[in-house]
Amino acid sequence: MNSDKKLFASFNLKMIDVFLLLSLAILIFTRYGGLLASAYQNLYQSLLHSGSFAKDIFVQNTYYMKSSLVFDLVAWTGISPDNDYVGFALHVCFSLIALTYAFKIIRDFTPIKGLTYQLMALLSLATIDHFLLIDTFPSIIYYGYGFTTGYGHALMFPLIYYALSSRVFHVAILSTLIFTISAKAGLFPISVSWAYLFLFHWREQRYKLLSVLVPLITVYVMSRGVPLPDDFDLRFLMLENAVDRSQEENVLHLQPRIFLTLLFSSIPIYFLLLQDRAVRFFLPQGRDGQALGEIKNYFYIVFVFSVLLIIGGWLYGRYLYEVYPDPRLIMLSTPRSLALYQWSFALLLIIRMLQSNVHSIVKVAFLAGMIYFDFKYNSYKPVELAVVLWSFVGLAIGFHILHQQKVQVAENIGAFLQKIKIRDSFIFFLFVLLSLPNLILSFNVYTAKHYSPTQHRLISKWYSATAHVPEIEKAAISLRTCDDFLLLGLLKSTKDESIIFNTYVNYLAMKSKYLGDEFSLVFQPELYELAQDRVRFVNKVIQEIVQNKTLDPSAVKRFKQDGVNILTYLDPAQYSFPGSTVESVGDGVWLVRYDKIPLVCRDE
Repeated sequence: MNSDKKLFASFNLKMIDVFLLLSLAILIFTRYGGLLASAYQNLYQSLLHSGSFAKDIFVQNTYYMKSSLVFDLVAWTGISPDNDYVGFALHVCFSLIALTYAFKIIRDFTPIKGLTYQLMALLSLATIDHFLLIDTFPSIIYYGYGFTTGYGHALMFPLIYYALSSRVFHVAILSTLIFTISAKAGLFPISVSWAYLFLFHWREQRYKLLSVLVPLITVYVMSRGVPLPDDFDLRFLMLENAVDRSQEENVLHLQPRIFLTLLFSSIPIYFLLLQDRAVRFFLPQGRDGQALGEIKNYFYIVFVFSVLLIIGGWLYGRYLYEVYPDPRLIMLSTPRSLALYQWSFALLLIIRMLQSNVHSIVKVAFLAGMIYFDFKYNSYKPVELAVVLWSFVGLAIGFHILHQQKVQVAENIGAFLQKIKIRDSFIFFLFVLLSLPNLILSFNVYTAKHYSPTQHRLISKWYSATAHVPEIEKAAISLRTCDDFLLLGLLKSTKDESIIFNTYVNYLAMKSKYLGDEFSLVFQPELYELAQDRVRFVNKVIQEIVQNKTLDPSAVKRFKQDGVNILTYLDPAQYSFPGSTVESVGDGVWLVRYDKIPLVCRDE
């Protein structure tokens, strides 16, 4: 009978493990959002199709081409993440790399024992986004937008694993690879990993550590691709552009106060969790002691470097930039660099909870709560976020204090739960019930939300950013056979039927943008200002159309001077575009032409 019970419990645990693996697969699938960033889309298209975006001065002059070897690989192979079959395959590949090595870190370098608990910790860590700051991505699974930063972020986990394993050559190769893919994603974890190797493994690895020269030379070569001018005022203007590009993402002090409070409050807690008195489980007796000591040493380096980065990033973004303006320091992004700090802080909390002397049901509820926290975060309600997050922290600290003071409350809770015969299989099943609704809801966050059957059928692109209007998508794609021209998309918002401009139609038509992507132009002040000026001008045009349903003479004059064509489904019978030639290019879709050059199209 007892053997039958053990077999039943073992079967239940295996089913839970299968559920956890399935949940990770769901996260990988639902976090693929297609390549929706127009800057990347248009760069890839310009590399793959000769003559496309030839008139787009923003695409032709962006520094992005020199920021990553990914663009060179696309040009050389002709294979692009822009194709969603390729993009999804890359997303799955890099997500599996990140998950595999994050699991190996948990299994080999933490005291978390048992496959089920290890997978639960992995799933919790795979969901956390913006854990302490906005626009940072400490999650294991990066959102699959085809950004080079996503690929670099995924390689951070094998980098950490090989650093902890003292495999210096692997760290050198990965450091070099990450630098060539995305310096923003890799600079901080690479710095931490090499500092850890030099501080704790110099004696036995000192000759191998000379391989650090390879990534250092790579950084030097890559940085020369974005040279800074000597003129102080020009560098200052470029820095202001970098800050303006995305404020809270680039500069720490511009983060919302509630999240800055979370970040600064986490520092003493992180430090306490690293103390021997607080976490003696880091150095247990037995054969695993050395491995567990390695990750504690690594976390110390993360902590020290993070505190220095927080102080330095705050001071530079607030004061020191006036003395030495360097936009590259801003673009490396202090908040983004703190992703490793946030991830390690979350892992420390999980370790503390799982090693607490409390019943399994409390531990499982804690892990499920972290998954809940991620989805609650996406509602951006700061007070609720603070309550949920610091509930986790309070639980971890509270159980630690009870344990250290030898208070029997925690043990009594466990004894009571044992008396009513709550089995581990039921407890893990409870985790399934608590986490499953959020996993189901994740399907409607990115995957189903942007799916476009029209694009999928015509250009192997699953995702849409054109408000799901098949007529617009078909019309724009039909223009791919025409020679390049400046194109402006005027559509309606799906939220309130207001008129908006949309640069995604430029990608679908493979035509040069009239509006530039400001965030890719911070090192070209003149182009950055031109892009901003055009946005202001088009916003005024939209106001004129909304108010009077016609363009004023000054707008007509500028469109003619710039040679712009407008793709829209604003009916010319209701909206007037004086001085233009209007052509139907689809069912209810018109091309309003101010370009004097004849439209030349080829048969497919």
